[in-house]
Amino acid sequence: MTRHPASFASAWVAQWTGTSSAAVMTMNKATQISTSLRTLMAMMAVMVAFATLPGAALAQDGGGGDQANQPIELSVRSIHAVPDGKSIDPKLADMEGTLTKAFEGYGDFKDLGTIEAKVDVSGTGDFKLPDGTALKITYKGATKDLIRLGLAVGDKFKSDVRAGRGGTFFQAGLPYEGGILIIAITVR
Repeated sequence: MTRHPASFASAWVAQWTGTSSAAVMTMNKATQISTSLRTLMAMMAVMVAFATLPGAALAQDGGGGDQANQPIELSVRSIHAVPDGKSIDPKLADMEGTLTKAFEGYGDFKDLGTIEAKVDVSGTGDFKLPDGTALKITYKGATKDLIRLGLAVGDKFKSDVRAGRGGTFFQAGLPYEGGILIIAITVR
């Protein structure tokens, strides 16, 4: 009888630590779940700042300026990505290269719609994602080159982001209909 390497490793860890092999297997499963959650969070935090539009996100802070207290315009584009297939919705032609590079494991991309909003400093743009999740984007101020945003995806994820004017960044990872939702956020 051949032992699976994971069970061999579990037996070795159990013997070495004096723990039962069942407990070690449970710890291994917990580690897998923890690793999966970290991967999901990292994927959700894909604040990819590819320069799809002028002004890449996540640059160095610049000085202030007249634009610092001006309202911003947000464009929130919902995209459904599925691992199977090789089609890209023609509506996504402007970001086809970025999507295929940033989301290599996915081959099928469909545009689910775009919502536009104007947000004042300290104001919040409220959006509803196709899966019903609430997306809140709070405008926390700006410098000459960067806009500071608070991003909240339901109760699942919260982060602060700095984005360049005219830049697009992605928030991805919410499971959706056999794939994931990719949210492309452009700030002007």
